[in-house]
Amino acid sequence: MVDNNTSIKRIIKILYSLLMVIAALIGILSYFNKDIVELEVEAINKTQLTKIANIDGLTVEFLYKDSVVKNLWQIIYSIKNVGSKTIITKGDSKNILEENLSISFNDSVKVLSVDTVIGNFPITTIIDLKNNVINLDFKQWKKSEYTYIVAIVESFGETEPSIFIDSRDIVDAKVTFLEHKPVERNKKIIEYFRPGIFTDFLKWAAVFFIVSPYVMLNITDIRDFRKKSNISKIDKINLILDILRTIIGVSLPLLWFF
Repeated sequence: MVDNNTSIKRIIKILYSLLMVIAALIGILSYFNKDIVELEVEAINKTQLTKIANIDGLTVEFLYKDSVVKNLWQIIYSIKNVGSKTIITKGDSKNILEENLSISFNDSVKVLSVDTVIGNFPITTIIDLKNNVINLDFKQWKKSEYTYIVAIVESFGETEPSIFIDSRDIVDAKVTFLEHKPVERNKKIIEYFRPGIFTDFLKWAAVFFIVSPYVMLNITDIRDFRKKSNISKIDKINLILDILRTIIGVSLPLLWFF
């Protein structure tokens, strides 16, 4: 009787553990499969068009469409729907609060010109000069669709101009902002030396010391191979593999020299 009770308890524990694992898997799958709206806003480029050299006595005046400007910027942003749900602006299924999706700018910025370029879906911009915002007009913004915003703005502050999309303008949405920065490559040791005969000598000396051991080993293997009276298939395969290993062993280091 005791053994039967023990067996039943073990079965119940196993079933309970299986149910817990299944419930956890269902929770994880439902989390990753949940339809969400997520926009990724990335600053691609910011260029100060009116930047001049600091030279005593130099005076420069900039005009934009016949108006004098002092601190003119061109900013380029990419905006992509990286979520799994479509943003809809019209109809019963719309999931934005207003008619269009608004983009605002940081303080002390005046919008002069905005355009959408290189997008992969129909979208236009409407500039609201009074409120200093732009509105994105579209019907549907599907998953993986993107647009680029190119804006000409005049900045009256000391910080770089930037754009902002309020995630609360879209139902249950997330907006991520990224700054595009070029990846800096670490210098190789050889690059710290000035180009010239000395660096060329170091490079070819390294090539010689890398290549020569492999070449000598292959010469020895080929010589031993030719001396054999009975050459089997395994010997031939081993020689071919040795040559292939030599080619790979020599080629990989040399990729960093040329």
